[in-house]
Parts: sequence; C-alpha cells; structure tokens
Amino acid sequence: MLRAEENFRENSTREAYKEINFFKKGFQPSTNICRGRNGNLLTDKEKEDFGNLETAAKDLGLTVNEHKTKFMLQSRKPRVGNGQHITIGNYNFEGVNNFTYLGSNVSSDNDETKEIRKRIDAANRAFYSLLPVFKSKIVYRETKIKLYKTLIHTVLSYGIKTWTMTAKSAELLDSLEKRMLRRIYGPINSEGIWRIRWNHVIYELYKEPKISTHIKLMRLKWAGHVQRMPETRVARKVFLESVGGKRPVGKPRARWEDNVSKDTRDVLGIRNWREQSRDRDGFRQKIDDAKAQLGL
Repeated sequence: MLRAEENFRENSTREAYKEINFFKKGFQPSTNICRGRNGNLLTDKEKEDFGNLETAAKDLGLTVNEHKTKFMLQSRKPRVGNGQHITIGNYNFEGVNNFTYLGSNVSSDNDETKEIRKRIDAANRAFYSLLPVFKSKIVYRETKIKLYKTLIHTVLSYGIKTWTMTAKSAELLDSLEKRMLRRIYGPINSEGIWRIRWNHVIYELYKEPKISTHIKLMRLKWAGHVQRMPETRVARKVFLESVGGKRPVGKPRARWEDNVSKDTRDVLGIRNWREQSRDRDGFRQKIDDAKAQLGL
C-alpha cells in the first residue's frame, strides 16, 4: 500500500492501480477472530486491510458507498443473514444471504439451483410477453424460431458456462424448453385427432440440441479455454486453486470440474481432457463431431 501511495504522489496512476489490485488479490482472512457490533464474525486482519484499501482509494479519488456495499460469507453454516450488520471503522455494512452480480445470483450457500430457477422465471416472463406472436397464425414458424433463439433462449442460457448442473436442474430446463417449443410448433393432426407433438418430433423440427446438452457443450468449450489460459489469469488461478478444510459427512456436492470430467467422458468419449484441450482446433473439432454423432 505504501508503494501505491508513492506511485500516486508521483502521478503514476497506472502503477498505483496495479498495487491496489495486487493488494486485493492478496486479501486473505486471518485466524484471529473478533466480533462486530451485532456479534458477526470479523477478523482483525480484514478490518486492517479494509482500512488500508480505503486510504489508497481516497488517494485516487474513490469512496466507499455504505448503502450499496453488502457483506456476505459463503458457508454451509449460516453465519450472516439478512438484516444483520458488521461495523468496520465508521461504516456499517448490511449482511445478506444472496445478491445479484452481473445479472447472476450469488448465494451464501453456493447453491446454483437458485440461479437456475431465476433464469427459468426470466425466460418464462420473456416468453409469455411474446405469446401473442408465438400463437399468431400469420407469423411464419421460421420467424417464431428466430425470435425464440434471440429473445428467449439467450435469457435462459445466460451464464450457463459456469453452472454446476444437477440432473434435476437439467430436467427442469429441458421441460421448460419443450413446453415452449410445443407452443410454437403447435399440435399435429393424427388420424383425425389433434394431439401434442412428441419430444423427438419437436427436436427434429427444431434441429438444435436440448438446452441441457447445449449447456454441456458450452461448458466444455469454456473449460478448454480456461485450460489454455496462462497461469497469471484470474480465471486460471481460481480453477487451479484448492480450498482447504474438511468436507461434511455425506455425499459431497458435484463440483464444476466434476461436471466437465463427466461430460468429456459421456459426450466426447475422452478422459484426459486437460491434455487434449490444449490443442484448441482439435478439441473444438471433437465437440463438433460429438454434435454430429448426436444427430444435432
């Protein structure tokens, strides 16, 4: 932090920002635990680091907005809940269990089911806002599909590359997509009786993979991209980092890396995906071949 202040005094703003970013990346909680005003866990090291960061930010003309800044601890055990606060210096920050960051929901228990349900609700609202268009008989079916891919599918699949998806979540997403496509393609007359289209018929007309398969393919592309990143990139550091501590008793939760390993075995038929993903063109070709084998 002293180097950041010296660089700022020397009008070297870029170097000062580099020092602050280095300080932020090196932010590590200590084991010396104290408690905030309402009994919330707070470390002396965190309080000291926040004070140093505030000082350096003021030197750059930046201030901390107390009302927009929230505090959340990610843990399976509830530590800070809605309405609770922590006090650091002259600031009183509200503790929350979840918040929206860049359009995605971040929760204290790291449960991505909440984010997936949020995406489903948003896609439902977008779909029913265009329902008169999808039900119209004067709009071509090709136009409806283009509207669906552009305005509905993108809403539903926002942030999918980072999801750790369960079988239940995949079923919810596929069911939603099939319900929307049935409304777009309409019923079929079979031997004088009108009925809904079967699932395989819908996807033969749609000519695109199911949303759950689409998520797997996009996640594999992103995994290969992260694997090829230099180790200085933040995404690469997070991917390689291992969190210490003990797991609770019982079956462990599936991690994002576990999903990627399973998808490469089931979809691509390979096991050493880390090595093969270093060949960008070859890895992408394997993904395209898998799409062709699935008849997509």
